[in-house]
Amino acid sequence: MSREIVNVGAGTNILGLFAKALVPKSKSIPKDSLPEKIIRQDVFVYDDALIGKYKKLCGFEPSHKHFALAYVTTMSFPLQLQLLVDKAFPHAVLGIIHLKNTVEQFRSFVLEDIARVEVSFNPSKDHSLGTVYVVKTQVFDKNEELLCQVLADNLKIHKKRENKRNSSPRYDALFGEETLWELPSNLGRSYASISKDINPIHLFGFSAKLFGFKRQITHGMYAYNRAFANLEASVNPLSAFVFSIDFLKPLYLPGKANFVKKKQEDKVIFEVQSTDKTVLHFSGYLLSKA
Repeated sequence: MSREIVNVGAGTNILGLFAKALVPKSKSIPKDSLPEKIIRQDVFVYDDALIGKYKKLCGFEPSHKHFALAYVTTMSFPLQLQLLVDKAFPHAVLGIIHLKNTVEQFRSFVLEDIARVEVSFNPSKDHSLGTVYVVKTQVFDKNEELLCQVLADNLKIHKKRENKRNSSPRYDALFGEETLWELPSNLGRSYASISKDINPIHLFGFSAKLFGFKRQITHGMYAYNRAFANLEASVNPLSAFVFSIDFLKPLYLPGKANFVKKKQEDKVIFEVQSTDKTVLHFSGYLLSKA
């Protein structure tokens, strides 16, 4: 079956999309339903002031060779949200848990190389707690060459969790080169003003409590960006690579965390840990394919 192409402009109504995200979905929608659509954007407006704010907030050096990859995958959030709020998708967005991002870059590129971004669903996957919905983002140049691809795993829980409080395995922290992350209370609001991800669990303590958190938590995609910025020296400027991050446990704001990286043959592994090394918030790797 061919997919419907939905073209969007550069000025997506993010408030309208989040309003739809708050509305419960009809129980009549089949649980295995997925929108047969591709959300496409081929008009881009780059704001130098916004880009500068993004680089400063996420820790990118001005000369970062792979900044465009991180930026375009971050700014495609409204396209992903438009797909998730589609009437054919069976679940409310605010009940979905972002588990993982896996990014593959096929060649180095800059923002001016980007001609089209497309977002669609890959086949869903079974999970011990429910179903994983995989959102695929692809970035093309004017010659139809695929520059990069992002697979975002999103979990909808519909099975009971087992109580493993007394049997959970001990966390063995990674040791390596460490950088301290100091995260202010307004970080979520600052990142939301750039990324347009205004999920209330990231903005204020009172809004996060409405969804079961003791206070606001760090955006997973902020950790994605900051980890990638910290790994710049690990990537050849001309190389292809895979960058993967797992979103594991909430990192509350304000707070501190240790970013730890370690070289292992052709890849660099990393963790974002609590400062006492007892909690693992995020983990992942960067694998060179050059």
